Amino acid sequence: MNSRIGRIRPILLFALATAIVIGGPAYADTSSYGGTFSTAGQSIWDTGPAFARDYTTSVNTPQIEWHPSIGTGIGCGLFGDCYGAEARMDLSARLGINLGAHIDSGSVNATLPFTATIDYPHSVPYGSSFTPSTTVGMGSGTFDTTAPNVGAFADLTGSINASGSAQICFVGCTGASGTIVNGSFTTEIAAFNRNGDGEARVLGGNVPLSGSFDPMEWEFTLPGGATGSGTTALAGSVSTDVAHAGLDVAGLVGSALGVPLSGSLGGIIDWGLINASVTLDTYLNQVFRLNPNVVMNLHVVETGQDVLCTVDAGCGTISAAYGGHLLTIQPYFQMDATFRNETGLVFAPGYDITLLWAGISGIGSIGPAFHWANNYPLSPIDLYSNTFDLRGFHVVAGQPFAVQIEPVPESASLTLLGSGIVTLAMLRRKRSKSQKG
Repeated sequence: MNSRIGRIRPILLFALATAIVIGGPAYADTSSYGGTFSTAGQSIWDTGPAFARDYTTSVNTPQIEWHPSIGTGIGCGLFGDCYGAEARMDLSARLGINLGAHIDSGSVNATLPFTATIDYPHSVPYGSSFTPSTTVGMGSGTFDTTAPNVGAFADLTGSINASGSAQICFVGCTGASGTIVNGSFTTEIAAFNRNGDGEARVLGGNVPLSGSFDPMEWEFTLPGGATGSGTTALAGSVSTDVAHAGLDVAGLVGSALGVPLSGSLGGIIDWGLINASVTLDTYLNQVFRLNPNVVMNLHVVETGQDVLCTVDAGCGTISAAYGGHLLTIQPYFQMDATFRNETGLVFAPGYDITLLWAGISGIGSIGPAFHWANNYPLSPIDLYSNTFDLRGFHVVAGQPFAVQIEPVPESASLTLLGSGIVTLAMLRRKRSKSQKG
């Protein structure tokens, strides 16, 4: 047993010496980073910036020209005496219609903080390679959306220019000329949400987006924006009742039958038999989801290598085949995010019925005896559903770190060192045998 150990020991010593000389990477250093990614003005429908467009066009009549004149005309003799009278008018006019529209696609803004660490060896042998180890954590991010916006208008435009002149001659002549009118005008014919004011107008008068006209009521609302928050996934939604309509059924039936269904007695007692209405609401539902992912690019300054690191696949390998003493590694962090938009319509019919109630001034009220109210949202109608890359995030550069490159001893030196160790082991073995003898 001792003889076997004696034979193996020189080999072990040689391997140990070689390992000490050549060495291996030890992941002893860590660099920590943090930052915030942000993007603004990106479309909520597809990859790329949100767009806003203004369209204008004009339709004009041909220029109207009219030059009427009256009078006998003016004639002059040999001695400069002139006789006669005349008057003239010059009129030009033009009419047109200016049409315009503003379309905003809707946008999303997002802010996403992150932290990251990179573990790497303090030094590596020349010609070897190593693979950094990375971790990434997401902070609490937020996003907000702006709903699409549309506006349109039609304006009546025109210009008119009128001038006149008159002259009377009896031997001598006298006359006058001047401008009667010279100007232009623009009058709004109709407009909806012009300049984002949320109003509708016809011939300068407001058309209410909400109101009532017995037995109807209505209300229109522009879509709203959503906000979302989260870490590994950010979610947000908004539901806007863009169109509401109601019909007073009881009032309509009472008018048709000529029977009052509610009223007042002497201004003291208010009473009612039935109050019934039906409604229809139209909801625009928008659901958004943002999934962030940080991607690292480790750029080796001296060799030009670019090594990609992802959460799923980890990092690639960095080569230390460089003749210098160290590798300087510059980390860059970029956001790889997706955004999902699900937009749909929901129609929700409903009813509200009240039976038998009364109120006595100064005393109180009785009833109602019965009250039923409910609505019935129908199955959603999908208008749009898409998941796409959300871009516009700026690259975040981290503080560079360095890895030392240890030179490998020359082969002759390794041979000499190994031979010395083997010789030393053999001498020790021989000495041991002589002592036993």
